[in-house]
Amino acid sequence: MPSPRALAGEALSRMPWDPERRRIAECCGVDAASVLGEREQRAAPTLQASPELRRILRLAADDAQRNAQVEVGMEHVFFGMLRAGGNVQLGICHGSALEFNRFRDAVLPRVRVTEPTVERAAPSLAPAAARVVHDALALARSRHDAEAHGVHLLAIAAYPGSVVDSWITRFGGSLERLRDVIDDWLRFDNAV
Repeated sequence: MPSPRALAGEALSRMPWDPERRRIAECCGVDAASVLGEREQRAAPTLQASPELRRILRLAADDAQRNAQVEVGMEHVFFGMLRAGGNVQLGICHGSALEFNRFRDAVLPRVRVTEPTVERAAPSLAPAAARVVHDALALARSRHDAEAHGVHLLAIAAYPGSVVDSWITRFGGSLERLRDVIDDWLRFDNAV
């Protein structure tokens, strides 16, 4: 059975951004700087886009096509996140504390699509959307995550003045509250 010191070191290595884990590790006599240095030296795993992230991007492309756009912009990515459901949709709809019923009524026609997906060549990402996807992958890579998820994408897409910010504040939501929810999710290695 591993010692408390070994367990505290492993816990710190898994979640180095958690100050409570660092405090516990130091109380157990773990050299936190050494553990964190070793973590930084580890090779990042081969990064994959999760099925969820790929689905979000497919739904974003579908939203662009349905709206007769030749490029997938950030608003399409936003609607892709809503259509994909899961934690990303939950964070936007509830984590931001927006007025859910009004928001739901406004986005429902683009979220609850009942007819089959439009079959055309997939549009390319607009530069701003491509940059957000790139940065979401970089965030996952920097955390040594094996997959990039929708939460990584939302973490990058939810910034002041963004499409996400515009939509949630229009319905009384708070970007700061959404950022707090995202940060809590990202504190845990396997919570995304």
